[in-house]
Amino acid sequence: MRLQVKAKHVDITPEIEKLAEARVAKIERLLNDSLVSVQIVLSTEKNRFVTELTVHAKGDHILHGIGSTGSWSTSLSSAVQKVMQQAEKVKGKWEARKRGSKGPRTGANPRVARTSRR
Repeated sequence: MRLQVKAKHVDITPEIEKLAEARVAKIERLLNDSLVSVQIVLSTEKNRFVTELTVHAKGDHILHGIGSTGSWSTSLSSAVQKVMQQAEKVKGKWEARKRGSKGPRTGANPRVARTSRR
């Protein structure tokens, strides 16, 4: 996974970078090998700290979340939470597709058919 942290009119301190890596680790655990890259753009607007998080997953899936709060930690958490919801939905679709093809063949059970007749 490639992690890229950018900033607009903000200095990136080591603490902010460590915080971003810790928050992104949640997404990395959820998507495992499906995660290709993560881009974080940090900026400020008046009294708000804005975090834009873009995640590129396999299959050309782009997940995007924006967090805008009063501190960096809550802003990052908000953006990560939004992306986590999207990632869970995509992963659920991947698992549902696999689940349908891996199961044993289900045919008509002869016992059930006989007991249902009267």
